Amino acid sequence: VPDTSFDDMEMGDHKIDFQYLSTEENPEDGEIVHKGRIFVESEGDEFMEEEVFDGEIYCDRQGNYAACNFENEEGVNLFEKYEAYEDFIESAMEHICNNLKSNLSS
Repeated sequence: VPDTSFDDMEMGDHKIDFQYLSTEENPEDGEIVHKGRIFVESEGDEFMEEEVFDGEIYCDRQGNYAACNFENEEGVNLFEKYEAYEDFIESAMEHICNNLKSNLSS
């Protein structure tokens, strides 16, 4: 199983986790798609509230991060909801792609 997580990374007042589900390769364009789930925990009044975003990370044929699309069950995009943390999320996606690239090729 690839090392794909970034458990409990701090994103301001939020903690973020990634759950890897699968990887698919498109033979036509060589694009690599990693499917997974992002969990964002936020401190509520007296407990941690968790929001789940399902989606995909798109990589080029070398496995380098290109883009991603994660949405919650209401269809709200992760980047729209946490716009202030866009750079952090992009860095986390690059980290995941690099881990997947090295682990899936070995």
